[in-house]
Amino acid sequence: MNNNHMSDTLPTAGGAKASAVIQLARWLFATPDNGRSTWSVIMWWEARRFAFNLIVGGVGFISLVLFMVLMSTPGILKPGEDAVEPMAIFIAPILMNIAYTLGWFIEVQWNWLHRGHTGRIGPVMLAVGFIFSLLLMLLPTTVGVISVISLHHGK
Repeated sequence: MNNNHMSDTLPTAGGAKASAVIQLARWLFATPDNGRSTWSVIMWWEARRFAFNLIVGGVGFISLVLFMVLMSTPGILKPGEDAVEPMAIFIAPILMNIAYTLGWFIEVQWNWLHRGHTGRIGPVMLAVGFIFSLLLMLLPTTVGVISVISLHHGK
């Protein structure tokens, strides 16, 4: 992979010095060229949507499983009480993808206002969105850990 210009192709594992995770991060947050068309802005974002959903969804699934295990600790829930709102499990991915789409929508508007000089706005917005989404996905596990700790400290 050329260090001066990051391409929009997925990184290959063969012969690379950096780990696959570092290569993926470089690709995800690569600075696109200035002067891009609306279509190229949208394609930059959409080329990364699957990886975003896979990573955030995977973290969310693991967090939900850990949360359910933690909430099964005796004394955490009262009889008949649900550990999680079932609709939240279905609505969260939809809301995250709407927010993801807002990323390219905002960059297209920025591109128009600044005559194609988008700089690093796309990668920065994607990174902030990733961090926010991952923290949101880890929230159930955090709540579960706090619940278990407070239960045990209350005895």
